[in-house]
Amino acid sequence: MEKRSADVAEISEEGSIATMLRDDDSFKWSVVGRVDKFTAEQEAEAILIGLDDGRLSVETDEFGIPRIEGPLGQIMLERFTPYETVHTEGNTLTRLGRKRLIDRFVETASNVGIKSTTGRIGTGNSATAAVDTDTDLGASAGSSNRQFQMLDSSPTVGSGASSGVVTCVSTFGTGVGNYAWQEWGIDGGTASGTTVTSDTNTTPGLVNHKITSLGTKTSAASWVFTVTITIT
Repeated sequence: MEKRSADVAEISEEGSIATMLRDDDSFKWSVVGRVDKFTAEQEAEAILIGLDDGRLSVETDEFGIPRIEGPLGQIMLERFTPYETVHTEGNTLTRLGRKRLIDRFVETASNVGIKSTTGRIGTGNSATAAVDTDTDLGASAGSSNRQFQMLDSSPTVGSGASSGVVTCVSTFGTGVGNYAWQEWGIDGGTASGTTVTSDTNTTPGLVNHKITSLGTKTSAASWVFTVTITIT
């Protein structure tokens, strides 16, 4: 894989999909991330709105702790203006990510993809350079350094002229992700948490990784992370 300055992944005729491409073609993986930052008060109001219109529900985890389920980030994006929005471009497609794309294409045993029940966006506070062999974020263990949040809902997949475009959204509420955001990536976990998911038949591992400074989150804020991936 050739890594360009803009972190656009390219697999040329020497790559693993060479037989699918003409000599003058290439496979491009382009990623744009956007973090919309809201206040704790805006989050609280969005929760009330979502519970009232039925888009959000209160679920209890294995420890008996209630949590909000549903597209909280979407409601905040619809109803409120963020106090700040940060954009980031480019991302390293990992070897696990490349394998998952091919597995999905040919329907091998390892063919479960990123979706609402097996998809998370993770952030961490490590600025160690990303490489395609990464299988985890660089941040140290623990919730004060890293957090993976389940997608708010199923990824949005484009059609027609927008084929090859997918959008994923995760909400990092006031209680999680409170550290300097220096890196992020997507994996296939089945519940929010602090540890990366191993690559298995039913759960994708870390499919991409980006080092970038997105700001320092505190418990006074709720951040909505939107990732748009385009394959051409």
